[in-house]
Amino acid sequence: MKLHGKLLRLATAVVVAGVALAVVLLDGGSSSATTRGTNGLIVYQIGSDEADTGKLYAVRPDGTGRRAITSVHAGAPDWSPDGSRIVFSLGHGQGPLFCSVALINADGTGLTDLSTGQTGCEGDPTFTPDGQRIVFGHFDDKADTENI
Repeated sequence: MKLHGKLLRLATAVVVAGVALAVVLLDGGSSSATTRGTNGLIVYQIGSDEADTGKLYAVRPDGTGRRAITSVHAGAPDWSPDGSRIVFSLGHGQGPLFCSVALINADGTGLTDLSTGQTGCEGDPTFTPDGQRIVFGHFDDKADTENI
């Protein structure tokens, strides 16, 4: 029974790696992905412009069921521990340099920009293990400082 569990974990890892490789090869741009959420889906971002940002997609570990989650410039996605929400970096294409942290439901509804409207950049968000908080980096372009 232990051998069967190990083989299953190995097969799952091979499938996930194959999906990630296929996404990169088929798109041609850079990408980032999260580990599988509790809902069984992998969320990933495909780079599609000079800013290396693109849409977020969700897919099953076997590569089927691909669907777009966002239509905005998004990157660095992370599943909430319960698999119901995704936090990500949101790029703002107009105006001064500005990027923020956003939250969206797993089905793509309820997009919420968590920024306070300042300049600079907030990004690389991740949920705390209990899902109660979101940790992210902040770059203040005026003071030239970075904080978590």
